[in-house]
Amino acid sequence: MLARTACKPPAAPRMQMLTEDIYLFFGHPIIVRSNSKEVLAHLRLVYSRFYRGSDSDHSYGENLLNTSGTSLEIIDDIAGNNEIVIKDRLRTYRFACSDIHSHEQETFDPLGAIQWFMLWTASNLAKDYSFIHAGAVASKKGGIIFPAVSGFGKTTLAIRLVQKGYRFLSDEVACINVVQNRIEPFPRKINLTDESRILLRLPPWDDPIDRLKRPGVRKGMLDIEEIVADSLSEPCTPGYIFFLMGFGEKPRLERIAPSHALFHIFRFSISSVDNPGSYLFSHAPLFNTVQCFNLVIGDLDETADLIMHMTDQGKLCNG
Repeated sequence: MLARTACKPPAAPRMQMLTEDIYLFFGHPIIVRSNSKEVLAHLRLVYSRFYRGSDSDHSYGENLLNTSGTSLEIIDDIAGNNEIVIKDRLRTYRFACSDIHSHEQETFDPLGAIQWFMLWTASNLAKDYSFIHAGAVASKKGGIIFPAVSGFGKTTLAIRLVQKGYRFLSDEVACINVVQNRIEPFPRKINLTDESRILLRLPPWDDPIDRLKRPGVRKGMLDIEEIVADSLSEPCTPGYIFFLMGFGEKPRLERIAPSHALFHIFRFSISSVDNPGSYLFSHAPLFNTVQCFNLVIGDLDETADLIMHMTDQGKLCNG
């Protein structure tokens, strides 16, 4: 695991900051400064649909700066102290290679850590939304949410369903408006490994991503509409939750009680949970209407067809 510590002193290293970028997440701006062109370029790529411009082109407008938001200072200090340093208005966070075991250093992904921190910051600004670590698509009977830890197939499964005609909400973050009981699209760039690309029958990468200071870690990043044109969904009422439980020879479904699912989804919250009781109370209405299952993924097409068989009645979810 990547070590993360939060503290005030010592201060982050003093380095020259480059362009100031602004992103808008559900009405909340995040201003990003960095000493690294690669960091800034990576965030612009991943969150391109949320990017509103930089101080060099003045394209975002002063009105955005007057809304509720925050600023992040991201310092690439891997060459000096073998770490990424991120400062928000309250704390300094250090993502350090040196604090993890040697066999895990091969999987250290500085840009992934920065990407996650941006997402975590957005989730804490958008108080009316619950950010769940999950894929999400829109079916004919409502939105489908796939909560899972990393590596359990939520991206590949979500994209396969979109290739079969469903609409895309997110491959990684189910954004639930808990006030209006609907899933909002969160169309950041999709990060695919070569293994997933082959399963999805996509062509080889024209320009694979070599992660920051880590040559040889090759992935591809695509917008969903580069995979399937006009596939982004409108906001959607939740209809199903499938907790991904791993892989097997055949896909298997097990219906679970909504009360069990309510406590289970708590594990996958990206948003900070200061009051667990309040969190469960605010999410309870969602589980009055959705059907909940545990799902073991088998063959990708068989699994997608099983889900489609359950959710192919009614009109496609468009709001």
